Amino acid sequence: LGFAAGSMFLVLEARSRAPMIDPRLFRLRGFSAGSLSNTVQFFCAFGFFFTSMQYLQFVVGFSPLKAAVAVLPMSVAVIPIARQAPVLAARVGFHRVGSTGLVLMAVSLLMMSRLTVDLNYWLLASALVVFGAGMGFAGAPATTAITGSLPRSKQGVASAMNDTTREVGSALGIAVLGSVLNTTYRSGVESATDQLPAEAAEAARSSIAAAAEIAGQLGPAGANLRQVANASFVDGFSDSLLIGAVCLVAAAVFVFLRARPRPDPEPASQLPATD
Repeated sequence: LGFAAGSMFLVLEARSRAPMIDPRLFRLRGFSAGSLSNTVQFFCAFGFFFTSMQYLQFVVGFSPLKAAVAVLPMSVAVIPIARQAPVLAARVGFHRVGSTGLVLMAVSLLMMSRLTVDLNYWLLASALVVFGAGMGFAGAPATTAITGSLPRSKQGVASAMNDTTREVGSALGIAVLGSVLNTTYRSGVESATDQLPAEAAEAARSSIAAAAEIAGQLGPAGANLRQVANASFVDGFSDSLLIGAVCLVAAAVFVFLRARPRPDPEPASQLPATD
């Protein structure tokens, strides 16, 4: 239904005299490459945040505050690099800088996919620094590519598209990567819930937080449930990160090829000027 509604929206917008978003804008290399880059960046970033916070709290045992502090190494790289990345992109090209950032994010997810029930924090911290560097290289240049591809009269459209790609990517990342994690977790923990009452078994299969609570109520007999739940969650966490890494590599290839400097098939000046 979502894809059908989106397709219908694009058809109507293409026929409108004053469209909210003219589909022809995606013919512009910077606009389309920057939009896809933003979408995939936030798809993986928010999918990672959603799954990693659960891993740190329910598997490792961190408090919510400690889990948040644990991911701070990412900011060590993302803040300074994001300030300089647009300057670097202007010199060597967005296609090089943006694709490099996406590849770095993919490498980081591959590193974190090797995390186990027993946290190796140095592996996590180093991967977070790489992740932050990737977001720094990819993020700001993608925004610049979107806004720089349109004339001053259409900067409202550019700004709106920049925000929309981030929102859509974030929502899809939580939904898709969260579903991957949940599917693997449910499959792995099922064998350890066979002897539980139906309601408790369904709760344990639906949430690692519920599984931990039920295991605590069972006393020593709950040790196996807790162990299997933790291992199954880590497997799901790893699967979601691997899928995110594949998406990032595919996006990097697209950005590198699409954003290479070439004459656009339809200059922005010839597009409708109404925001």
